[in-house]
Amino acid sequence: MSKIKLALVGCGGMGTRHLYGMRELLASPFNNIEPVAVCDIRLENAELAASEAETLFGYKPAVFTDMEAMAVAIPDLDAVSVVTDPSVHHTVVCRALELGWHVMVEKPMAITVGACRMMIDTAARHSRILSVAENYRRDPSARLIHHILEKEWIGKPYLAWCHALGGGNTIFITPWRHMKDKGGPILDMGVHYTDLIRYQLGDIAEVYGDARLLEKLRYKPESIGDQYTFYQNRHRAMEESVPATAEDVSVALFRMESGIMVNWIMGRG
Repeated sequence: MSKIKLALVGCGGMGTRHLYGMRELLASPFNNIEPVAVCDIRLENAELAASEAETLFGYKPAVFTDMEAMAVAIPDLDAVSVVTDPSVHHTVVCRALELGWHVMVEKPMAITVGACRMMIDTAARHSRILSVAENYRRDPSARLIHHILEKEWIGKPYLAWCHALGGGNTIFITPWRHMKDKGGPILDMGVHYTDLIRYQLGDIAEVYGDARLLEKLRYKPESIGDQYTFYQNRHRAMEESVPATAEDVSVALFRMESGIMVNWIMGRG
């Protein structure tokens, strides 16, 4: 079986996590990829990712700072994993599709519905596959809940709650997650939970909601959690405080097409 020649585009903390995911795939029975390149507009990020990849894969992938050069150097590249910040997903993804590559893009797909549709239309126009790296629904516990609800083993649900709360005024992983023009923390994490709601309860018919910014200044945390070790370099370079512009709390009521009501609260403030 021929392997998929794959490149990583965007070599920040989450991009590094994708390298670890590639290593798991390479070690599995579904080993059908060949990571051949990393690309980031910051050469330092790309070099760091390439060095990490060398440790993980046993060889160092090619390093690039723009996709055009990568397309020339690797004409048989099949696909890219796009892990830039969400505000430029549509720009990077559309160009990658135009270059003839299949694309997997990190969630959130984009920061506007219009940008998402642009990506979908571009993929269709160039007959390329476009997928979104939304992982929560693939968790075994989420799949179990889906099966239980589908079989109605606990009866038919009429009301559900989705509450995800984390207080404090510290920076959540990286400063850009608190910027309105990057999407903000509610979009960054909220896409996980809305996808779970749709996976387990069906499509949403109607929404009432409100969102607000509570913590207008965010401070560098003393340390970063073990689950975010991939962001250690970002933590060291972080400023002591950053002004926040994106909403950090939201409250909503969803009415599902099935009639189920969902009470939603998400807060990072």
